[in-house]
Amino acid sequence: MIKICTTVHYYLIHNVEFLSMSQKLKLAAVQYRQQLRDLGYRFTRPREAVLRTVFEADHPMTASEVFEQLQQNNTRIDLATVYRNLHVSLDLGLVVQLGFAYEGQLRYAWSKQQDHTQYVRCEQSADIVSLPVPYLKHLQHFIRDKTGFLVNLQSFELSGLCPDCQ
Repeated sequence: MIKICTTVHYYLIHNVEFLSMSQKLKLAAVQYRQQLRDLGYRFTRPREAVLRTVFEADHPMTASEVFEQLQQNNTRIDLATVYRNLHVSLDLGLVVQLGFAYEGQLRYAWSKQQDHTQYVRCEQSADIVSLPVPYLKHLQHFIRDKTGFLVNLQSFELSGLCPDCQ
């Protein structure tokens, strides 16, 4: 029985792209819960709510946006708890922290989305749009071949004017 569960768990982790959003969230919650236990933390409802909000977002969110979204969903939580849970999630590698130069504030996104996703931010309206970029690894190799640099494309920032602001 343990071998079967381990095999299924291994398959799910390595074939995440075939899972639905709710299945991915459940898998992430299981992984998160185990990581928290290993570090001596508990998996609480506020932690689950913050994790779910960031996971379901279509763009990177600030802590204030996570807080506002949770308030709209009638989740009782304070802003300090949102910050604490985002930082624990960041430490565990479940979320990444993104900074946009024109904003002066940090945003958080689900880390599993970052492998092939960047964001374009409108300099006028501040709208942020997800941009799947499947060739980032190729770009990383190209830059290394041309310059010798091993670049971190997680901090790659794109900005411009959205169609409404042009």
